[in-house]
Amino acid sequence: MTDAEPANRCPYPKPFPDDFGDCPAYQPVRFIPLDTRYRPLRPVWSCAHLEIGYEGELPYTACRLGSETERADWVARIRADRLERWRVVARDFGEALKEPIAAVYAAKAEQLEALGTAGSADAERRLRERVDEFLALDFQLMDERAAEVESIGFPVDAMKVVTQDAMQALTQRPTVYGTYAPPAELLAPFSDDIREFVRALFESAATG
Repeated sequence: MTDAEPANRCPYPKPFPDDFGDCPAYQPVRFIPLDTRYRPLRPVWSCAHLEIGYEGELPYTACRLGSETERADWVARIRADRLERWRVVARDFGEALKEPIAAVYAAKAEQLEALGTAGSADAERRLRERVDEFLALDFQLMDERAAEVESIGFPVDAMKVVTQDAMQALTQRPTVYGTYAPPAELLAPFSDDIREFVRALFESAATG
């Protein structure tokens, strides 16, 4: 007899294909793998709800929403039609931003490598330039699709504030990958039914 698998284990093969839609709760986010020298590799699709779980000491890919039943309950609360519209937006944004965010991670690696050296200031400047370029394009995309994004439940101005705060946290943290939890006051403009959804999007993006 074998032990039952954790109820929150994600059962789907990864990385997710471009047209993945088997899980009704799936929310696509671009993941930028890094090599051992923190150089960006080919971006792949991940899901905003994924996190690392542990079965004893063994890690596994877990869904932060919980079991299959809990995922279905979440979809019912958020509404499947809203989620499908957001998946379209998320894929478009992820594709358009994959090169700028990869450049940010590469510059972050250079910043950390240069700490304590004569090149530290230049590396810091390059990182902030890459962050500014990413934000400029991201904000442009938000403005171009503001009506669509806001109809789904994401106030554009509030999304910009949280995004800028997340990128500022990235420039300051002591690792390339890391965690970011949006402060409660920045999530206040979002409705109750979408607030945790937004938190998950930014927490997953911050890890890469």
